Amino acid sequence: MQRRKWIAWLLIAVSCFCLAACRVNSASNSTDTEVPIGLEQEDVYENTETLVLYYPSTTDPERLYAENRSIDASSTNTLVNVAVEELLKGPQHTDLFAVIPRTVRLIMTEQSGQIVTVHLSSEILSLSDRELLLAKISIINTLTSINGVEYVTLMCDEKEITVMGYASGAEGMFVGTLDEKIDQYRQAMESGANSRKITLYFQNRSGEYLIPEIRTIENRSDLAETIINELIAGPSDTSRSYAVMRPQMHLIETPILTDTSDGSMLLIVNLTGDDTFLSESSGQLMMRVGAIVLSLASNMPDVDYVSVQIDSLSINRYVAGRSGYLHASMFRNLVGNTMHLYYPNANGTHLVEVERMVDQSSVGVARDTLTELFRGPQEMESPDAVPLPVMLSDSDVLSLQIQNGQVTVNLKKDAVDMIFALDHDTQYTCIYAIVNSLCGLQGINRVAFLANGETITSGGVVSMEGALMPNIGLAR
Repeated sequence: MQRRKWIAWLLIAVSCFCLAACRVNSASNSTDTEVPIGLEQEDVYENTETLVLYYPSTTDPERLYAENRSIDASSTNTLVNVAVEELLKGPQHTDLFAVIPRTVRLIMTEQSGQIVTVHLSSEILSLSDRELLLAKISIINTLTSINGVEYVTLMCDEKEITVMGYASGAEGMFVGTLDEKIDQYRQAMESGANSRKITLYFQNRSGEYLIPEIRTIENRSDLAETIINELIAGPSDTSRSYAVMRPQMHLIETPILTDTSDGSMLLIVNLTGDDTFLSESSGQLMMRVGAIVLSLASNMPDVDYVSVQIDSLSINRYVAGRSGYLHASMFRNLVGNTMHLYYPNANGTHLVEVERMVDQSSVGVARDTLTELFRGPQEMESPDAVPLPVMLSDSDVLSLQIQNGQVTVNLKKDAVDMIFALDHDTQYTCIYAIVNSLCGLQGINRVAFLANGETITSGGVVSMEGALMPNIGLAR
């Protein structure tokens, strides 16, 4: 009887398989090969990535232990976002426990180069100092385990999250016990630590974004004055950014921290002007004032609002459109992030890697990566980089699909024909400029091409029939 039941189930399964195969055949035979040009829909499938998350142990609650976790690292989200979200879910191993309450939400993250700023909901402040410090270290260690992240700052309501009243600024990975970290903070407060790290904001070379820079300063009581003077001194790396405050500017008086009618703390900064400050366009004025407000608010947890004055005249209304005070959240969307792109050199013999500042939301998105690549190298990115040898645009990309670490780029056939018409070296670097740029995205390790939705079987010196891995040797 059991054997007959088994045979019956087998026959049913075979029948279903045959029926499905017939339907697939029928569908493939009736498929129209014309691919309509429409809005791109970036289909996202699971791309496995391994994160290292840090939690305290039930047997050793004073120290953090690593838990490896496989996650979906799709290109629609940055890895730092995914890492924080996963950490907030709590550990999977029973011998570890979550120190961060499940009610805590990730508001947003900012990443620019090696610096990450994490904004959390106010529930994080319900923790005791010891719990808060452990939570802080767990987030910092988790994020600095990600390649390219060296410093992390935790924020809540636009203020740095302090422990025991100590503002540590941007911090890197910590290895040790909770008591050792508490002693480190206590000694810093008692001795008036000789130095501390602060985050300053400068304008990138193209003038489109603000970018953070970590700087070590002497830990003095006049922190606001020190920050302003550091902004006037300008960035350390002048190839990436420039000062938003001219050398002729200076403080008329020491910045004043005062109470407002609602109990908030207001920092008043009174500066001498320069010939260009108030004559700037509204966008540039927003950048310059934003750099001042973000640099002060990010490093001074006591500050809720900032009022900027030029020659004792408040300029808040020129920036905010009203006479009210300035808040850091007004300028967060001005902070850019770094995108890595590859372009051919003038001879077409190798690829040149360039860094481009783009909107935070564009980093990690395949469509935006191609859009930026097609724009060509920008001024001051690299003197050796030249545009792609064929004039491609967004309209040449019919669709993108991402699945299991592979992005499939469906190009117009005319665009593929233009690539195949190039000479040997130029064709090679053109194709791998696209491949290497896309494979720089988290979770992407290969690129496949289609022409009008069909497999590309011939036509060039580079076989585009199968998926291509990045060619690291071409990059110089």
